[in-house]
Amino acid sequence: MCAESGYCLDFEIYTGKDGEKIQTDLGGKVVRKFCMNLKSKNHKVFFDNYFNSYPLQVDLYKDNILACGTNRKFLPQLKEDKHLKRGEHDYRVSDENVAFLKWKDKRSVFILTNNIDPTQAGVVNRRERNGELNEINCPEAVIQYNKCMNYVDKFDQLKSTYAMDRKSRKWWHRIFFHFLD
Repeated sequence: MCAESGYCLDFEIYTGKDGEKIQTDLGGKVVRKFCMNLKSKNHKVFFDNYFNSYPLQVDLYKDNILACGTNRKFLPQLKEDKHLKRGEHDYRVSDENVAFLKWKDKRSVFILTNNIDPTQAGVVNRRERNGELNEINCPEAVIQYNKCMNYVDKFDQLKSTYAMDRKSRKWWHRIFFHFLD
């Protein structure tokens, strides 16, 4: 978990299964663990489709944690791609205040959020094949997701500038060098 500055706030090393139990909803468990200290503080968290799910969004909303992320599973019935033009979107809002959103760019983008109004829209610039720059409509949820999602990437980029050039086959060496970096 990283802050806007790219500073690593928390991490967890995946060590495989926990005892003899087979883990399910691993992504949701990781997000819940990282967000335990954020309850009732109105923080915003962003994550990709590996971590996102409808039950997770409901749980975070109940804890006053604002969340947004991409999603491709268990979506409600939305307009088909052939009925959406580039820049158009369709959405549904559940009884638990979680919005499912589908936006048509070159491909469809699916967003699941508990804090951004799906009716709000902005404008993004897209370059066409002929090099022309066009403005197309874009839901605010997609704009916010694209703006805030790269914090972990920023951390990796900052860490790589000071990386030690050491290679090892031993797993614990890799972890040790990662912490040195």
